[in-house]
Amino acid sequence: MPELVFKLCPRCKRLMPVMGGATLCTECAEKDSKSRLRERDWKAEYAKRRKTEDAKCRRFYRSKEWTMLSRRYAHDMGYRCEECGGIGTDVHHVEPIQTPTGWERRFDRTNLRLLCVRCHNKAHGRTFGNGWEDGAEGKAAKPGRRVEGQDPQGEVGGADGAGKRLKVSDFMR
Repeated sequence: MPELVFKLCPRCKRLMPVMGGATLCTECAEKDSKSRLRERDWKAEYAKRRKTEDAKCRRFYRSKEWTMLSRRYAHDMGYRCEECGGIGTDVHHVEPIQTPTGWERRFDRTNLRLLCVRCHNKAHGRTFGNGWEDGAEGKAAKPGRRVEGQDPQGEVGGADGAGKRLKVSDFMR
């Protein structure tokens, strides 16, 4: 009668029988297959985007002239978003360069605006469904999650309301 041999699952460190060449236990293998289904096919998306993108525009955005102009424009604007005042990272063409007039004005500083990522996405009509494009500063803290400046009962400034500023280290035990 063959002897049953066990080994450790490399993920969860539980004992699992050695059979059929499986490298993970059944639970970890199931989680792994679900996560692979959720993963995006970046290579296919890139290939599709390259087919639909205009090669002339791609060359322009990678050119030394555009790189120098956009960096200089961002520096001149103080790296501040011209829409909301946040940190500006993207130099946006008001008149898109895909249009004939936009292509003519691609180096015109009056056709440029420095925007943060959120405002740049709004300008192009891109939304991501997480509620951030509505101007929300971020997701609310989950219930029961401790936030800096908030006591364990959820009251900012301490339970006595004295306005005391708390640090994360105050909650460490």
